[in-house]
Amino acid sequence: MDTFTTEQDVRREAIRRHLQGEHPNDICHAVGRSPSWCDKWWAEYRRHPHTDFADRSRAPHTCPGKTPAGVEQAIVAARDVLEAANTPATEYGLIGARSVQDQLVRLRLQSVPRVSTIQRIMARHGQTHPLGAGADWAYYPWPVAWTVNAIHATDIIPRNIRGGEEIDNFHTIDLYSHAVCLTQQVDKSSATTCAHLLKTWAKLGLPQMSQFDNEAAFCGGPTHPRVIGRVVRLCLFCGIEPIFTPAYDAKRNYQIETFHSLWVTAFWSRKEFADLAQV
Repeated sequence: MDTFTTEQDVRREAIRRHLQGEHPNDICHAVGRSPSWCDKWWAEYRRHPHTDFADRSRAPHTCPGKTPAGVEQAIVAARDVLEAANTPATEYGLIGARSVQDQLVRLRLQSVPRVSTIQRIMARHGQTHPLGAGADWAYYPWPVAWTVNAIHATDIIPRNIRGGEEIDNFHTIDLYSHAVCLTQQVDKSSATTCAHLLKTWAKLGLPQMSQFDNEAAFCGGPTHPRVIGRVVRLCLFCGIEPIFTPAYDAKRNYQIETFHSLWVTAFWSRKEFADLAQV
């Protein structure tokens, strides 16, 4: 049998012999292929006489799991609206994938993608923030709890009741004992935040330090940069040192973020709620 350089050369040789009238069995023996193989490429040549005998892509023509273009455009548009934040009610709100998903639910989108899908689409369109200080080379001293009530971490996770109001879920965790205190509110104002903290301290005890992110409800927001926020004043009045994590660096508050995920899986995702009282 002759030695051919590529599979394309084998196919070309088989068709050349066929056109010269050579018997199919002799062609199969000469090129070292089966009769069905020869029949396949002879049929291909008859359908497309100008074929180059290259392999055709076996990729599917459609991708059923791909996010529809209209849904992707809705995600990008919702993210832009949250980023613009032109109203006092949304000026300091969250702009991540969870918030975009809640926005799509509020808009009654027929098929709302998962948070991970929304995150990938936002990243593809350049709508995610860089980690900045969260880079591996950046130094940040991690607060370590050495006893019960040494450090409390507090965060807010907003959830939308399907077809209804937004519920702001306040979560506080003791970083040493992992004891938690939860309250549900219809807003995340400074007054509401203070009410949550007072309830938490009455239940868990006064911490030595209280860790927050840069949510406006905690730090007071940038509207009055030289004014100490109400939550900070409450902490200082009670002898508690407030700690704020770097912006866009949620991993510095990973304990409470981990609890959020557990709470969503074990509680929120298991039932549809009608109103705040039912929650």
